Amino acid sequence: MALAFSVLLHFRPELTGNDHLNGYAGVALGLFTAAFPAANFLDMLLAELGSLHWGAVRRADLPWVILNLAVLFTGLVIVVVGTRLFYQHWLPGM
Repeated sequence: MALAFSVLLHFRPELTGNDHLNGYAGVALGLFTAAFPAANFLDMLLAELGSLHWGAVRRADLPWVILNLAVLFTGLVIVVVGTRLFYQHWLPGM
């Protein structure tokens, strides 16, 4: 949903007519999108804290880790796009 919102705003920036609102929505959706994979990585890290190696990144779990990384990166990109929209018309010193 967040990715669709960002793509829609890229091609139709006049949809809401307010860059600040678009920026707020983009940052909020990006943080919401990136929160779940970040929580999964923290859970994996804390579960493996006592061991000497990362047993969670086995061959069977590798697609899940790659999917988490892809969603985390997508959330980061959406946050950056939302921040760019928010500060698009910002002038220093004003």
